[in-house]
Amino acid sequence: PALHTVHAPGNRLAAWPSALRAHSLLRVLSLANNRIARVDGTLALPALRELDLGHNALADDALAPLTALTALRTLALAHNVLTRAPPAALRAVPHLETLDLSGNRISGPVPPELLRLRSLVRLNLSCNCLSASDSTSGDDNNGGYDSDEVPEGCIPECVQLARDSLLTENAPLVRVDGNPALD
Repeated sequence: PALHTVHAPGNRLAAWPSALRAHSLLRVLSLANNRIARVDGTLALPALRELDLGHNALADDALAPLTALTALRTLALAHNVLTRAPPAALRAVPHLETLDLSGNRISGPVPPELLRLRSLVRLNLSCNCLSASDSTSGDDNNGGYDSDEVPEGCIPECVQLARDSLLTENAPLVRVDGNPALD
């Protein structure tokens, strides 16, 4: 089948649709606003260029299968429960140009491994718990925030900031709005 685009946001998907395995020519996949907690490791989509998994339930350990998506250019992981950037998974995606990690719980300084991604043009880290240096005010290296606490002022503007950053042609390389320690 020559299916190139699948948009399935706003459903109640808890897992990847298994029917996608038959569509190796798929280029755009949006599974945003679902309940997905893991990326399917058996999903081989060699032509996939855009993947939107924003507003799901993805945690740090769920992203390893992204390494198989070597043609990926745009990856949206906004508003999940990530506490760190997925460096190993991203290093294996050589053509990644746009990465949206906004609205997660990433703490500490801007992850240097993200700034080393050679093809990255747009990086959105808005509304995380980033700090200006390695030192944090908390004992658990989370930027001084409790794990369930959302920094004040982050959430209301995050959705718009993320969309603006990804849709604006001249978006800044690194967007860090809504990180209280950096504002």
